[in-house]
Amino acid sequence: MCHASVFVAPSQRSLFLRLWISIAACVAIAFGVYASSNEPPTADPSAADPSTADPSAADPSAAAPAEGAGVAEAEAEGPSYSPFVVHTDHVTLPFHRISFKDVGMSLPEGESIVAYETLAEALSLDLQRELADISTEVRHQVEITDPNAHLACEGEHIYVDLWRAGRGWGYSLWSGCGEDDEFAHREVAWTAPLAEGIHQSIQPLSRDIATQLVAASRTGCFTRHC
Repeated sequence: MCHASVFVAPSQRSLFLRLWISIAACVAIAFGVYASSNEPPTADPSAADPSTADPSAADPSAAAPAEGAGVAEAEAEGPSYSPFVVHTDHVTLPFHRISFKDVGMSLPEGESIVAYETLAEALSLDLQRELADISTEVRHQVEITDPNAHLACEGEHIYVDLWRAGRGWGYSLWSGCGEDDEFAHREVAWTAPLAEGIHQSIQPLSRDIATQLVAASRTGCFTRHC
C-alpha cells in the first residue's frame, strides 16, 4: 500500500494558526456572555440584615408623623392658669380669693386670655349683685400662672376648673385639693353661639358660678358630702 504525504508550506501554516486562534477567541467571548446572562442576581445585603434596611420602606409611620400628634402634644402640656384673680371681702364669706384653671376650654391663646379676664370681671360684678356689703376686686397676678404655684392648696381660697361642654361651658368649684373638696360640678349652655363673641358666652357661666358660691356660703357647705 502506498502512503501519500501532504506538504504544507511554512507561510500556509502561519495563516492557519492565526485563523485557529481567532476562532478560539470568539468561542471564549461567546461563552462568557452566555454565562453572565444566566448568572443569578446578587442579593441586597439590607434584605438579609434588618439593621441596615430603610425603616420607612417597611413602616410608613416611621417616615411621617402620626396623625393628631400636635393635639397629643398640646394635651400633654397640661392645664393653664388664669392670671386674673377675684379678691373678695365680706363678713360671711369663708373665702377671700377665687382663681381659675383652664382644663379644656379649647380656645386659641388670644381668645383664652380674653375669656379669663371677662369671667373674672363678670363674676366680680355678679357677686356684688348677689351679696350686700361685699367688696370685690379683680387683680392681675402673673405669678399664679406658674404651675409650681399650685403644688398645694391654701385656705380661704376657691378654685374653679373650666372646660368646654358641647355647646356650653363646664365648671367645678373646689375649696381645697382633696377629692371631697369639690362642692359643685355643673354645665352651662351658651345663650348665643360662641362665634358671636366670647363675652356673651361667658355671662351665663359667671352668673351660675356666683349663684353656687352664694348658696354654699348660706348653707356653709363647701365639700362634696354635706
